[in-house]
Amino acid sequence: MPPFSTWLQIVCLVTSAGIGFRLASAEEITHSEQSPVNIGTADVVWQPTWPMIDFYYATNADLTVENINAPSVEGSVRAIVNTPSMLNFAADTYNLLQFHFHQSAEHAIDGHLAAMELHFVNQKQGSTGNNDLLIVSLLIEIGAVDNLLLAPIFSSLGSIPNPSDSFTLSSFNIATLLPDDQRVFRYTGSLTTPPYSEHENWNIFAGAPLLISQGQFDAFKALFPQGNARDLQPLDGRVVALVPEPSSFGLIGGVWGVLLIAVWRRRCRPDMVVSGGVPQATLVPVGITRS
Repeated sequence: MPPFSTWLQIVCLVTSAGIGFRLASAEEITHSEQSPVNIGTADVVWQPTWPMIDFYYATNADLTVENINAPSVEGSVRAIVNTPSMLNFAADTYNLLQFHFHQSAEHAIDGHLAAMELHFVNQKQGSTGNNDLLIVSLLIEIGAVDNLLLAPIFSSLGSIPNPSDSFTLSSFNIATLLPDDQRVFRYTGSLTTPPYSEHENWNIFAGAPLLISQGQFDAFKALFPQGNARDLQPLDGRVVALVPEPSSFGLIGGVWGVLLIAVWRRRCRPDMVVSGGVPQATLVPVGITRS
């Protein structure tokens, strides 16, 4: 195999029209900003003044739901968004290209991996390839009943058993998947599937997870018996921020919020708790809120 410095990697571009390709030089990937990571809540840095994000996700969207390379651990179930669905950050508008699922979760909170993780992949208008991506992540746990919001997708997974199988949905409400609690853990990372492109902006919702039923979880696991989550990657000097600080509590209330999240995670899976020391580093200033 040629030296990494001379290797050209094929970069998959997920667009509303499907999959495209471009060539990316090895210099674009430094291997120091890889995802996913473990987030140690005791070591997050408060950034309440960072600019926010306003969501304008569709409430009546047309989706194309695809089986991407099941049962490969690098595959997923991906919903291409065919209806305009956007968010605003600073002076820029981002299009929601697609959302997809991982089992188990890829990001850990104090060592705990949730049952699944949902990724919303957004790209700044006018950008191409894997440039200027802003990824919003929502953790998923198993509850007592079916999740009615996700039922149109999960109830049809049995109809796409093979790679490239797909089905269409109409009138899907993407906006209602976003939680009321808009705090996020914020850091700079990478794609979690090849080519693992770096310099991507990650936002992981810090509040309570979305709940699905055991039956819905099993329907997804039937496509990916070995799971489809990437292993945790080292932080390599990066710092994770919590954005924004809840204004109704101030700093003290915000600290208690992080501690409550940590306690909740430990109760969910106490045997998986690990320490989360994070060296200090510079972060890309991106925040999040809900309109």
